[in-house]
Amino acid sequence: MADKQGKIAIASIKNLNIAPRKVRLVADLMKGKPVVSAIALLQGLPNRSSGPIEKLIHSAVVNARAQNMDMSKLVVKALTVNKGKVLRRMKAKSKGMGGLIQHIQSHVHLTITESPDLKGPMFVIPEKVKKVRKESRTPTPKAKDKEKHAVKETEDKPKPKKSGGFGSKFFQRKSI
Repeated sequence: MADKQGKIAIASIKNLNIAPRKVRLVADLMKGKPVVSAIALLQGLPNRSSGPIEKLIHSAVVNARAQNMDMSKLVVKALTVNKGKVLRRMKAKSKGMGGLIQHIQSHVHLTITESPDLKGPMFVIPEKVKKVRKESRTPTPKAKDKEKHAVKETEDKPKPKKSGGFGSKFFQRKSI
């Protein structure tokens, strides 16, 4: 998508299980900030909505990469929070009446743009690197034990009968 200033990247969350007024507290802090500093700020916030908003910003950054935008010049242009579905529940009250409980969900829409006058950030968002396990060529002690048990199972030795058990505990009388 093209804007007067340049390219924009969009991301959104639908039906987030947090009330809109609680999400707006965090969203208002992010408007107009560079993406790198917005993510750094979100990681330090104790609010429950900071996690989903951080994921939303990461999603918008990935969308911006697909459009070949400069990652160091991305700015949060707009972050809007709207009311979503309302889940209604009943809670028992006195005299046989019921009280209404409303679980309000929210829709969050994010737009980021490339700002020409923004200087490069002082720090960079680290990308998550997936660790690849290398197979060890030496067998582990557990593997050696499994090999020993496999050999024992293949041998045809008669197993001795178990002595004891439930009957031997209670019936220990000698026969006459």
